[in-house]
Order: sequence, then C-alpha cells, then structure tokens
Amino acid sequence: MERVSEKEKKMLEFVESTNAGKKMLERKAKALSTKLEYAHASLLLSEFLNKSIDDIVNEYIVDVKANMYEASDKWEELFTEFATWLKEKKGYGNSSSAVYHAGAKSLINPNVRGE
Repeated sequence: MERVSEKEKKMLEFVESTNAGKKMLERKAKALSTKLEYAHASLLLSEFLNKSIDDIVNEYIVDVKANMYEASDKWEELFTEFATWLKEKKGYGNSSSAVYHAGAKSLINPNVRGE
C-alpha cells in the first residue's frame, strides 16, 4: 500500500466513517490517490455548504424527490458556486479546482442512483 501521511489517513477515516462518504469511496475511487482527492473534495464541499457529508446527500435526495428539475438547477448552481469558491476563497488553481469539483460531484451518484 502506498504511504499516506497521518493527516491523509485521518481524512480518509473521517470520510469513510460517514455513510455517503464510504459508499462514494467504495464505488467511485479505486486508486489511493483518487480516494484522497475525493475525500478531500467531500470535506471541501462540506465546508462550503456548512453541512455534513451525509446531510448533503440527504438534502439532494429530498430535493430530487420534491422536484427533479428544480433540484437539478439548484445543485448545478451550487456546484458552480463551489468551483468559484475553490478558486477565490481557497486559492486553488484551475486544475486543482477541477479535480475537487469533480470529486465533490462524485459524492452524489453512488449515493443516489445506487451505483
């Protein structure tokens, strides 16, 4: 197994301790580097929305059940704002922002579609 720092290990353990985070990492991230990126992305999204990882997924599910079209618009806008926040508030460059943006979006599908 590749070596991970203590900080990275704690981050993975924390994300894996959530239902949504565990499901995402098991289903979407095979390589350790991808797991680290997706875990970090989930934590950044959690910070941005000021909600737990599980609460984010639960809100998405509730929104879709209420009105799929409005939910799609709402969440697309949130993810666009998240990408801007990554650059402007967190100081990430374009490539890092793109990786974390994609990683955060990967939180949704495996938890909603049952992939």
